[in-house]
This record gives sequence, structure tokens and C-alpha cells, in this order.
Amino acid sequence: MISILSGAAATALLRAPVGGPALASATLIAHTIAGAVIGAIVVWHLARSRKPRALPAASLVAAAITSGWLASRSFTPFTVAGHTIAAFLPLALLVENPRPLAWKTWVARVGSALLLLQIALGALVRHHVVGLAWHFLVGGLAAIAILVPAVAVTQDEPALVVEKRAARWAIAALLTQTLLGAALLLMIAAGTDNVPLWRAAMNAHVLVGTLTLLAAASLSHVLATR
Repeated sequence: MISILSGAAATALLRAPVGGPALASATLIAHTIAGAVIGAIVVWHLARSRKPRALPAASLVAAAITSGWLASRSFTPFTVAGHTIAAFLPLALLVENPRPLAWKTWVARVGSALLLLQIALGALVRHHVVGLAWHFLVGGLAAIAILVPAVAVTQDEPALVVEKRAARWAIAALLTQTLLGAALLLMIAAGTDNVPLWRAAMNAHVLVGTLTLLAAASLSHVLATR
């Protein structure tokens, strides 16, 4: 979370400098150091783990670090967006694959996958590689896929407390993310040129998007392990 948020802040300052180039440079250096240190710790932890997915997860984290180095060498939209996507890919391994799935678990898992795709499209939109249409379309599908099982769990009396808690967190995170997206859309429609406001709203959107993905993965995991 720290690494992803610092990366969002760094790219925002590089594209719309506020406080002079020194601040943008310091933010980028801080992100580079934080990403390298956090990534190295995670790779070391995963390398010592005996869980089946430890090696693929360590490989994905290492790939994210490598893509960050490549992005720092060129700063092209494709390399920077690719690094953003690579940073989120390890989160896909949070979802387990146990026994045959109930419909709620299956739909929540589809929603988690769609959220990951939507975040990837958001990175491409942020760096002006694709337009907003696909980001909105996939985001809407992801929201439906998460809300349907989450609401069903909250209305299911026999559901466990941990399941209802995970469902409420998923709903809250998703609604917050949707409101932030709507706020950004209104800012685009109004032609807002307040750079600090844009930066705050965009970084909040990135942060809550990460939390939404984690909440959706948590809901899927809790339902699958019942």
C-alpha cells in the first residue's frame, strides 16, 4: 500500500509539478527506495515460505521491481503504466483455489479478477494510453460482481460473522471507490484545473482502489474457506 501510494504521488508530481522539481525528484526517490526495500523484504519472506504460491508470488514481486527500474530509465507512458500493473499483479494470488465453489464465492472471485483488470485499465488511463470507456465498463461489471454476493451474504442469517464483516468491508470500499470515480468524472466534465485537488482525488482513487481489491479478495477467501 505504501509503495503503490508513493508511486501514484510521484507520477502525479512529475506530470503536474507543484512545489518545484526538487519535490517531484524527492518523491520519486522516496518511492524508489520504498519500493526496493519493501519488495526485497517481501521476496525474502516469500522465498522462505513453504506455501505453494510463494514462488510465483516472489517472482511477480521481483518482476514489479524490475519493471520499476525499466520505467525509471525511460518514463514512457507504456513502461510507467506497465510498472503500475505489475505492482498489482501479486495481489491476484491472494485468492485461494480450494474445493468446488458456491455461486457467491465464484461470483466474488470473478469480481476480484475484474477489479484487477479495472485497476490495470485505470493505470493505462492515468498515463493516457487508453480512454475512459473501458475503465468505466469493466468497473461497472466488477461492482456488480462484488455487490451481488456481498449483499446476499449480509442478508443471509446463517452466514458467519466473519463472512458478514468481509461483505460489509467489500461494500463500503466499493461504494467509496465508486464515489471517488464519480467525483473525478465530474471534475473532468467541469474542466477543473485545480492541480492539488486533482492530485488528492486521483491518489485517493488509487489508494481506495487497492483497498477495494483487497476487500474483494478477502471476501472471496472467507467464502471459499467456509
